[in-house]
Amino acid sequence: MRPVLWAKDADKDGNCPVAISIAGGGKQTYFNTKIKCPADLWDKAERKIKKGVANYDIKNSRVATLIKDTERELLIRQSQGEVITLELAKYLMNPDREVKGGLFLPFAKELMKGKNASTQRRYNVELSKIEKYKGSGLKFGQITPDWLSAYYKYLLKENSHNTAINAFKVIRHVFNIARKEKLTTLYPFNEWEYPQYKQPKRDYLTMEECDRIYEILNKDYGQEVKLVAAFFLLEAFCGLRVSDWHKFNVETMVGKKEIVFTTKKTDTPIRIPFEKMPSLKKVVEYIRDNNLHYPYKTDKEANDMLRNVIAGAAKIGRKITTHTARHTCASMALNKGMSKTAIAKMLGITERQVDTYAHASSSIIENEIDRIGGF
Repeated sequence: MRPVLWAKDADKDGNCPVAISIAGGGKQTYFNTKIKCPADLWDKAERKIKKGVANYDIKNSRVATLIKDTERELLIRQSQGEVITLELAKYLMNPDREVKGGLFLPFAKELMKGKNASTQRRYNVELSKIEKYKGSGLKFGQITPDWLSAYYKYLLKENSHNTAINAFKVIRHVFNIARKEKLTTLYPFNEWEYPQYKQPKRDYLTMEECDRIYEILNKDYGQEVKLVAAFFLLEAFCGLRVSDWHKFNVETMVGKKEIVFTTKKTDTPIRIPFEKMPSLKKVVEYIRDNNLHYPYKTDKEANDMLRNVIAGAAKIGRKITTHTARHTCASMALNKGMSKTAIAKMLGITERQVDTYAHASSSIIENEIDRIGGF
Protein backbone atom coordinates (compact mmCIF):
# COMPACT_ATOMS: atom_id res chain seq x y z
CA MET A 1 0.00 0.00 0.00
CA ARG A 2 1.31 3.42 -0.86
CA PRO A 3 -0.01 6.98 -1.30
CA VAL A 4 -0.49 8.34 -4.82
CA LEU A 5 -1.86 11.59 -6.27
CA TRP A 6 -4.71 11.49 -8.79
CA ALA A 7 -3.52 14.43 -10.84
CA LYS A 8 -6.02 13.69 -13.62
CA ASP A 9 -8.93 14.30 -11.22
CA ALA A 10 -7.95 17.82 -10.19
CA ASP A 11 -10.79 20.16 -9.24
CA LYS A 12 -11.24 23.68 -10.63
CA ASP A 13 -8.76 25.03 -8.07
CA GLY A 14 -6.08 22.55 -9.11
CA ASN A 15 -6.39 20.35 -6.02
CA CYS A 16 -6.01 16.61 -6.65
CA PRO A 17 -7.25 13.69 -4.52
CA VAL A 18 -4.70 11.77 -2.45
CA ALA A 19 -5.41 8.06 -2.85
CA ILE A 20 -3.90 4.87 -1.51
CA SER A 21 -2.83 2.32 -4.08
CA ILE A 22 -3.58 -1.26 -2.97
CA ALA A 23 -1.88 -3.98 -5.00
CA GLY A 24 -1.55 -7.75 -4.75
CA GLY A 25 -1.92 -10.89 -6.80
CA GLY A 26 -1.35 -9.02 -10.05
CA LYS A 27 -4.31 -6.73 -9.36
CA GLN A 28 -4.63 -3.15 -8.15
CA THR A 29 -7.32 -0.89 -6.71
CA TYR A 30 -7.42 2.53 -5.07
CA PHE A 31 -8.99 4.10 -2.01
CA ASN A 32 -9.77 7.84 -2.08
CA THR A 33 -8.77 9.39 1.26
CA LYS A 34 -10.78 12.57 0.49
CA ILE A 35 -7.60 14.55 1.24
CA LYS A 36 -6.54 16.98 -1.52
CA CYS A 37 -3.24 18.47 -2.58
CA PRO A 38 -2.11 20.72 -5.47
CA ALA A 39 -0.09 18.76 -8.02
CA ASP A 40 2.97 21.02 -7.62
CA LEU A 41 3.03 20.46 -3.84
CA TRP A 42 3.11 16.65 -4.02
CA ASP A 43 6.45 15.01 -3.31
CA LYS A 44 6.60 12.14 -5.83
CA ALA A 45 9.77 10.65 -4.36
CA GLU A 46 8.56 10.65 -0.76
CA ARG A 47 4.90 10.10 -1.71
CA LYS A 48 3.56 12.76 0.61
CA ILE A 49 2.29 16.34 0.75
CA LYS A 50 4.95 19.05 0.81
CA LYS A 51 5.21 21.88 3.27
CA GLY A 52 3.10 24.73 1.96
CA VAL A 53 -0.25 22.95 2.12
CA ALA A 54 -2.33 23.87 5.15
CA ASN A 55 -2.00 21.20 7.87
CA TYR A 56 0.27 19.17 5.56
CA ASP A 57 1.81 17.30 8.49
CA ILE A 58 -1.59 16.28 9.90
CA LYS A 59 -2.78 15.13 6.48
CA ASN A 60 0.37 13.07 5.89
CA SER A 61 -0.03 11.54 9.33
CA ARG A 62 -3.66 10.60 8.60
CA VAL A 63 -2.68 8.80 5.39
CA ALA A 64 0.23 6.99 7.06
CA THR A 65 -1.95 5.96 10.02
CA LEU A 66 -4.68 4.69 7.71
CA ILE A 67 -2.20 2.46 5.87
CA LYS A 68 -0.61 1.24 9.11
CA ASP A 69 -3.96 0.44 10.79
CA THR A 70 -5.28 -1.34 7.71
CA GLU A 71 -2.15 -3.46 7.34
CA ARG A 72 -2.32 -4.41 11.02
CA GLU A 73 -6.01 -5.39 10.74
CA LEU A 74 -5.28 -7.47 7.64
CA LEU A 75 -2.50 -9.34 9.45
CA ILE A 76 -4.83 -10.11 12.35
CA ARG A 77 -7.54 -11.40 10.04
CA GLN A 78 -5.05 -13.44 8.04
CA SER A 79 -3.83 -15.09 11.24
CA GLN A 80 -7.45 -16.02 11.99
CA GLY A 81 -7.77 -17.79 8.66
CA GLU A 82 -9.69 -15.09 6.78
CA VAL A 83 -9.05 -14.71 3.05
CA ILE A 84 -7.35 -11.37 2.38
CA THR A 85 -8.42 -9.49 -0.74
CA LEU A 86 -7.86 -6.03 -2.20
CA GLU A 87 -11.54 -5.45 -1.75
CA LEU A 88 -11.35 -6.21 1.98
CA ALA A 89 -8.43 -3.81 2.42
CA LYS A 90 -10.41 -1.09 0.68
CA TYR A 91 -13.42 -1.68 2.91
CA LEU A 92 -11.29 -1.54 6.05
CA MET A 93 -10.06 1.90 5.10
CA ASN A 94 -13.59 3.27 4.98
CA PRO A 95 -14.42 5.05 8.26
CA ASP A 96 -18.12 4.34 7.75
CA ARG A 97 -17.54 0.65 8.39
CA GLU A 98 -17.87 1.29 12.13
CA VAL A 99 -21.63 1.90 11.99
CA LYS A 100 -23.15 1.23 15.42
CA GLY A 101 -19.81 0.03 16.71
CA GLY A 102 -19.27 -1.87 13.48
CA LEU A 103 -21.40 -4.82 14.57
CA PHE A 104 -23.93 -6.06 12.02
CA LEU A 105 -26.14 -8.35 14.12
CA PRO A 106 -26.97 -5.95 17.02
CA PHE A 107 -27.94 -3.28 14.50
CA ALA A 108 -30.03 -5.79 12.50
CA LYS A 109 -31.82 -7.06 15.62
CA GLU A 110 -32.62 -3.51 16.67
CA LEU A 111 -34.37 -2.97 13.35
CA MET A 112 -36.70 -5.88 14.07
CA LYS A 113 -38.28 -4.19 17.11
CA GLY A 114 -41.79 -3.09 16.26
CA LYS A 115 -42.14 -5.46 13.29
CA ASN A 116 -44.95 -7.99 13.25
CA ALA A 117 -44.36 -11.45 14.71
CA SER A 118 -44.14 -13.14 11.32
CA THR A 119 -41.48 -10.73 10.04
CA GLN A 120 -39.51 -11.00 13.27
CA ARG A 121 -39.52 -14.77 13.10
CA ARG A 122 -38.43 -14.82 9.45
CA TYR A 123 -35.60 -12.35 10.04
CA ASN A 124 -34.47 -14.01 13.26
CA VAL A 125 -34.12 -17.32 11.44
CA GLU A 126 -31.73 -15.72 8.95
CA LEU A 127 -29.84 -13.72 11.58
CA SER A 128 -29.34 -16.91 13.60
CA LYS A 129 -27.80 -18.58 10.55
CA ILE A 130 -25.42 -15.65 10.10
CA GLU A 131 -24.42 -15.77 13.76
CA LYS A 132 -23.78 -19.51 13.52
CA TYR A 133 -21.61 -18.96 10.45
CA LYS A 134 -19.53 -16.00 11.62
CA GLY A 135 -20.34 -15.32 15.27
CA SER A 136 -21.92 -12.30 16.93
CA GLY A 137 -18.88 -10.12 16.25
CA LEU A 138 -19.49 -9.85 12.50
CA LYS A 139 -18.84 -6.28 11.34
CA PHE A 140 -20.36 -4.38 8.44
CA GLY A 141 -16.91 -3.98 6.93
CA GLN A 142 -16.43 -7.75 6.82
CA ILE A 143 -19.49 -8.24 4.64
CA THR A 144 -17.82 -7.83 1.28
CA PRO A 145 -18.83 -9.33 -2.08
CA ASP A 146 -16.37 -12.17 -1.43
CA TRP A 147 -17.96 -12.78 1.98
CA LEU A 148 -21.42 -12.89 0.41
CA SER A 149 -20.25 -15.46 -2.14
CA ALA A 150 -18.66 -17.62 0.57
CA TYR A 151 -21.80 -17.42 2.72
CA TYR A 152 -23.99 -18.39 -0.23
CA LYS A 153 -21.89 -21.53 -0.80
CA TYR A 154 -22.10 -22.31 2.92
CA LEU A 155 -25.90 -22.04 2.91
CA LEU A 156 -26.24 -24.32 -0.11
CA LYS A 157 -24.80 -27.20 1.93
CA GLU A 158 -28.06 -27.47 3.88
CA ASN A 159 -30.57 -25.36 1.94
CA SER A 160 -32.08 -25.11 -1.51
CA HIS A 161 -31.12 -22.18 -3.73
CA ASN A 162 -34.40 -20.33 -3.11
CA THR A 163 -34.16 -20.84 0.65
CA ALA A 164 -30.53 -19.69 0.68
CA ILE A 165 -31.23 -16.38 -1.04
CA ASN A 166 -33.66 -15.39 1.73
CA ALA A 167 -30.59 -14.56 3.81
CA PHE A 168 -29.46 -11.95 1.32
CA LYS A 169 -32.85 -10.24 1.32
CA VAL A 170 -32.31 -9.68 5.06
CA ILE A 171 -28.69 -8.56 4.71
CA ARG A 172 -29.56 -6.18 1.89
CA HIS A 173 -32.47 -4.74 3.88
CA VAL A 174 -30.19 -4.03 6.86
CA PHE A 175 -27.64 -2.30 4.62
CA ASN A 176 -30.37 -0.26 2.93
CA ILE A 177 -31.67 1.01 6.28
CA ALA A 178 -28.17 1.81 7.52
CA ARG A 179 -27.49 3.80 4.35
CA LYS A 180 -30.85 5.56 4.50
CA GLU A 181 -30.08 6.71 8.04
CA LYS A 182 -26.68 7.88 6.78
CA LEU A 183 -24.90 5.51 9.14
CA THR A 184 -22.78 3.97 6.40
CA THR A 185 -21.88 4.31 2.74
CA LEU A 186 -20.89 0.65 2.46
CA TYR A 187 -22.93 -1.48 0.06
CA PRO A 188 -21.38 -4.78 -1.05
CA PHE A 189 -24.33 -5.61 -3.30
CA ASN A 190 -23.12 -3.11 -5.92
CA GLU A 191 -20.21 -5.41 -6.69
CA TRP A 192 -21.90 -8.77 -6.15
CA GLU A 193 -24.10 -10.68 -8.55
CA TYR A 194 -27.26 -11.26 -6.55
CA PRO A 195 -28.62 -14.83 -6.98
CA GLN A 196 -31.94 -14.79 -8.79
CA TYR A 197 -35.01 -16.60 -7.55
CA LYS A 198 -35.62 -19.78 -9.53
CA GLN A 199 -39.27 -20.44 -10.21
CA PRO A 200 -39.85 -23.95 -8.84
CA LYS A 201 -41.97 -26.51 -10.60
CA ARG A 202 -45.16 -26.34 -8.59
CA ASP A 203 -47.29 -29.42 -8.04
CA TYR A 204 -50.99 -29.75 -7.39
CA LEU A 205 -53.26 -32.51 -6.20
CA THR A 206 -56.13 -34.21 -7.98
CA MET A 207 -59.59 -34.46 -6.44
CA GLU A 208 -58.91 -38.15 -5.77
CA GLU A 209 -55.81 -37.26 -3.76
CA CYS A 210 -57.73 -34.60 -1.84
CA ASP A 211 -60.41 -37.21 -1.06
CA ARG A 212 -57.72 -39.48 0.40
CA ILE A 213 -56.57 -36.64 2.65
CA TYR A 214 -60.18 -36.13 3.73
CA GLU A 215 -60.32 -39.80 4.75
CA ILE A 216 -57.62 -39.01 7.35
CA LEU A 217 -60.21 -36.93 9.21
CA ASN A 218 -62.28 -40.06 9.84
CA LYS A 219 -59.40 -42.33 10.87
CA ASP A 220 -57.42 -42.85 14.02
CA TYR A 221 -54.80 -40.12 13.61
CA GLY A 222 -53.74 -37.55 16.17
CA GLN A 223 -55.67 -34.30 16.57
CA GLU A 224 -52.79 -32.22 15.20
CA VAL A 225 -52.62 -34.33 12.02
CA LYS A 226 -56.35 -33.91 11.47
CA LEU A 227 -56.09 -30.18 12.18
CA VAL A 228 -53.45 -29.66 9.48
CA ALA A 229 -55.28 -31.95 7.04
CA ALA A 230 -58.53 -30.02 7.49
CA PHE A 231 -56.96 -26.59 6.95
CA PHE A 232 -54.95 -27.89 3.99
CA LEU A 233 -58.20 -29.00 2.36
CA LEU A 234 -59.84 -25.68 3.25
CA GLU A 235 -57.08 -23.93 1.30
CA ALA A 236 -57.29 -26.47 -1.55
CA PHE A 237 -61.03 -25.84 -2.00
CA CYS A 238 -61.26 -22.07 -1.48
CA GLY A 239 -57.69 -20.72 -1.89
CA LEU A 240 -57.31 -19.40 1.67
CA ARG A 241 -53.63 -18.50 2.21
CA VAL A 242 -51.75 -20.29 4.98
CA SER A 243 -51.03 -16.87 6.52
CA ASP A 244 -54.80 -16.61 7.08
CA TRP A 245 -55.32 -20.09 8.59
CA HIS A 246 -54.91 -18.87 12.15
CA LYS A 247 -57.45 -16.07 11.53
CA PHE A 248 -60.11 -18.39 10.14
CA ASN A 249 -63.14 -18.37 12.41
CA VAL A 250 -66.28 -20.32 11.48
CA GLU A 251 -68.52 -18.14 13.65
CA THR A 252 -67.52 -14.83 12.07
CA MET A 253 -66.52 -15.87 8.52
CA VAL A 254 -68.99 -18.57 7.58
CA GLY A 255 -72.59 -17.69 6.80
CA LYS A 256 -75.41 -19.93 5.68
CA LYS A 257 -74.28 -20.05 2.08
CA GLU A 258 -70.86 -18.43 1.80
CA ILE A 259 -67.47 -17.86 3.39
CA VAL A 260 -66.42 -14.23 3.71
CA PHE A 261 -62.89 -13.26 4.68
CA THR A 262 -60.29 -10.57 4.07
CA THR A 263 -56.80 -11.73 3.22
CA LYS A 264 -53.92 -10.63 5.42
CA LYS A 265 -51.45 -10.25 2.56
CA THR A 266 -53.51 -8.10 0.18
CA ASP A 267 -56.34 -6.91 2.45
CA THR A 268 -58.74 -8.16 -0.24
CA PRO A 269 -62.31 -9.13 0.73
CA ILE A 270 -63.29 -12.52 -0.74
CA ARG A 271 -66.64 -14.32 -0.88
CA ILE A 272 -66.86 -18.05 -1.59
CA PRO A 273 -70.37 -19.58 -2.10
CA PHE A 274 -69.60 -22.92 -0.43
CA GLU A 275 -73.20 -24.10 -0.64
CA LYS A 276 -72.49 -24.89 -4.31
CA MET A 277 -69.18 -26.58 -3.51
CA PRO A 278 -69.82 -29.90 -1.69
CA SER A 279 -66.13 -30.68 -1.07
CA LEU A 280 -65.57 -27.29 0.55
CA LYS A 281 -68.84 -27.52 2.47
CA LYS A 282 -67.97 -30.79 4.19
CA VAL A 283 -64.52 -29.47 5.21
CA VAL A 284 -66.09 -26.32 6.67
CA GLU A 285 -68.62 -28.42 8.54
CA TYR A 286 -65.82 -30.61 9.92
CA ILE A 287 -63.95 -27.54 11.17
CA ARG A 288 -67.16 -26.17 12.68
CA ASP A 289 -68.27 -29.43 14.31
CA ASN A 290 -64.84 -29.98 15.89
CA ASN A 291 -64.38 -26.32 16.85
CA LEU A 292 -60.96 -26.21 15.14
CA HIS A 293 -58.71 -23.15 15.33
CA TYR A 294 -55.28 -23.18 13.73
CA PRO A 295 -52.79 -22.18 16.48
CA TYR A 296 -49.65 -21.43 14.44
CA LYS A 297 -48.79 -18.22 12.59
CA THR A 298 -46.31 -19.67 10.11
CA ASP A 299 -46.37 -22.67 7.79
CA LYS A 300 -43.39 -24.54 9.27
CA GLU A 301 -45.41 -26.78 11.58
CA ALA A 302 -47.96 -27.54 8.86
CA ASN A 303 -45.31 -28.32 6.24
CA ASP A 304 -43.54 -30.70 8.63
CA MET A 305 -46.83 -32.52 9.22
CA LEU A 306 -47.70 -32.61 5.50
CA ARG A 307 -44.31 -33.98 4.51
CA ASN A 308 -43.80 -36.45 7.34
CA VAL A 309 -47.30 -37.80 7.98
CA ILE A 310 -50.13 -36.69 5.74
CA ALA A 311 -48.53 -37.34 2.34
CA GLY A 312 -47.76 -40.91 3.35
CA ALA A 313 -51.10 -41.53 5.01
CA ALA A 314 -52.93 -40.35 1.87
CA LYS A 315 -50.59 -42.36 -0.38
CA ILE A 316 -49.33 -39.27 -2.19
CA GLY A 317 -45.91 -40.24 -3.46
CA ARG A 318 -44.38 -36.79 -3.62
CA LYS A 319 -43.63 -33.78 -1.47
CA ILE A 320 -46.56 -31.53 -0.59
CA THR A 321 -46.61 -28.22 1.27
CA THR A 322 -49.25 -25.70 2.27
CA HIS A 323 -48.61 -23.90 -1.01
CA THR A 324 -49.55 -27.07 -2.89
CA ALA A 325 -53.09 -26.40 -1.71
CA ARG A 326 -53.19 -22.96 -3.39
CA HIS A 327 -51.99 -24.50 -6.65
CA THR A 328 -54.54 -27.28 -6.24
CA CYS A 329 -57.36 -24.76 -5.82
CA ALA A 330 -56.37 -22.76 -8.90
CA SER A 331 -55.73 -25.85 -11.02
CA MET A 332 -59.03 -27.56 -10.17
CA ALA A 333 -60.88 -24.31 -10.90
CA LEU A 334 -59.13 -23.93 -14.26
CA ASN A 335 -59.76 -27.53 -15.25
CA LYS A 336 -63.43 -27.14 -14.35
CA GLY A 337 -63.65 -24.22 -16.77
CA MET A 338 -63.60 -21.30 -14.34
CA SER A 339 -62.37 -18.05 -15.91
CA LYS A 340 -59.03 -16.56 -14.96
CA THR A 341 -60.87 -13.47 -13.73
CA ALA A 342 -62.87 -15.56 -11.24
CA ILE A 343 -59.81 -17.59 -10.19
CA ALA A 344 -57.85 -14.40 -9.55
CA LYS A 345 -60.70 -13.00 -7.46
CA MET A 346 -61.03 -16.19 -5.42
CA LEU A 347 -57.30 -16.41 -4.67
CA GLY A 348 -56.84 -12.68 -4.11
CA ILE A 349 -54.26 -12.35 -6.90
CA THR A 350 -54.02 -10.63 -10.29
CA GLU A 351 -55.08 -12.35 -13.50
CA ARG A 352 -51.44 -12.26 -14.58
CA GLN A 353 -50.51 -14.37 -11.56
CA VAL A 354 -53.08 -17.05 -12.33
CA ASP A 355 -50.72 -18.77 -14.78
CA THR A 356 -48.26 -19.26 -11.92
CA TYR A 357 -50.84 -21.06 -9.80
CA ALA A 358 -53.14 -22.83 -12.24
CA HIS A 359 -51.93 -25.93 -14.09
CA ALA A 360 -54.04 -27.44 -16.84
CA SER A 361 -54.46 -31.20 -16.80
CA SER A 362 -54.09 -33.28 -19.96
CA SER A 363 -57.83 -33.99 -19.91
CA ILE A 364 -58.69 -30.33 -20.42
CA ILE A 365 -57.28 -30.55 -23.96
CA GLU A 366 -59.54 -33.49 -24.79
CA ASN A 367 -62.55 -31.72 -23.25
CA GLU A 368 -61.94 -28.55 -25.25
CA ILE A 369 -61.54 -30.52 -28.49
CA ASP A 370 -64.84 -32.25 -27.75
CA ARG A 371 -66.46 -28.88 -27.07
CA ILE A 372 -65.37 -27.31 -30.36
CA GLY A 373 -65.86 -30.48 -32.37
CA GLY A 374 -62.23 -30.80 -33.44
CA PHE A 375 -60.54 -29.06 -36.35
